[in-house]
Amino acid sequence: MHVPSPASRRSSVLSLLRSVTLALCAGAGLPAPLHAALRWDATEAALHVRAEDAIGRTTFSYVNDGDTVVDISSVVPGCGCTAALPSKTHLAPGEKGELPVEFHRGNREGTFRLSIAVYHSAADTPTLLTLNVDIEALVRIEPRFIFWKAGEPRDARSVQVELLSAQSVKIVEVVCGNPLFTAKLVPVANRERVFDLVVTPPNTETTFSSVTLRTQVGRAGTERIYTLLARTL
Repeated sequence: MHVPSPASRRSSVLSLLRSVTLALCAGAGLPAPLHAALRWDATEAALHVRAEDAIGRTTFSYVNDGDTVVDISSVVPGCGCTAALPSKTHLAPGEKGELPVEFHRGNREGTFRLSIAVYHSAADTPTLLTLNVDIEALVRIEPRFIFWKAGEPRDARSVQVELLSAQSVKIVEVVCGNPLFTAKLVPVANRERVFDLVVTPPNTETTFSSVTLRTQVGRAGTERIYTLLARTL
């Protein structure tokens, strides 16, 4: 068996080191791979909607924090009450944009947690934005459901209605969906902005009805609708 001499082994090692050094030097001249990144100032926002407001607005801000172009392909709110349209959908490196969000309250009151999915080329999965909405109540109605058990007297029953907002609010109409029921508003003595909604059921029929309060808010007279349910068993 042939055994390499020490000089031959040293030559082989030096040759290997030269090859590795050349490879590293050649690699050092290659450009670093490009990366895409879309950074958001915040992915969660709180939105307070006043009782008199029909729409609440907020804005999410973003920037292309990578070194290649980022494209926003779509923005999908999790609720039809929310609209969001980005100011820019094609962002060069370092370019900034905003996503204005509109929340249409309708007859909603209370707190809601909503999501918005933003699909873009910087990631395989969408960025999820969260909107925490707090809507001031305009009217308090207690209870929202009244009923008469079988065999009970069909006496009139009252639901308390209180106008909570400091804004100008007026109840312009009370309507029963079933003509067998009647309803009327009676102001509560010594309690400003508080009413008894007196509901009278039919004498014998087993049936139900919605009772709708139509209100107008502020100088614009923005309409808000409130509904409760009455039922005979």
